[in-house]
Amino acid sequence: MSVGKVLIFLLLVIGMVSVAYSVATGPGKIPQITKEAVTTTAAVPQSDTTGAVNIPARTGEDIIRTFFGLITEKKIPQAIDMMDEETNPDERTRQQWGVFFNSFENLDVESVEEYNKEAWSDTSQTYRVLINALNKPGMQTLWENGDTTRWITLKKSGTQWKILGIATGP
Repeated sequence: MSVGKVLIFLLLVIGMVSVAYSVATGPGKIPQITKEAVTTTAAVPQSDTTGAVNIPARTGEDIIRTFFGLITEKKIPQAIDMMDEETNPDERTRQQWGVFFNSFENLDVESVEEYNKEAWSDTSQTYRVLINALNKPGMQTLWENGDTTRWITLKKSGTQWKILGIATGP
């Protein structure tokens, strides 16, 4: 093979890799690797062929951090999919949660503590969660900017843990 043919071959390979990279990351975008991307995105639930969200077996803290991370990343439908059917029974309720979650600029989970562990069961766990909330400018929400404490109850639904409740008290 001549040098010219090798050079053309290499240029074609580089071009194909460049196109594949552009398709994977979006035109003109360079992926940013941040602490948040590593800690949040790595735990993002995956959908199966039926559209159901499969949440890998993880700790309650992982589930809670993933849930609020999805809201901050504006992946609202995925966050809503992490909620139990009791909390999210129909399309109207999904839309209401979506409007509420979209009112936040950012939700940082400061700490997650097991709460009332002696009352836990094989299908229910409650956590005390300290969240630093930042509302979008001009948005009215039930959560004020700054640190707020919420009690998050998880419910085991089949083999998955889902968000059952987000409460202002135990």
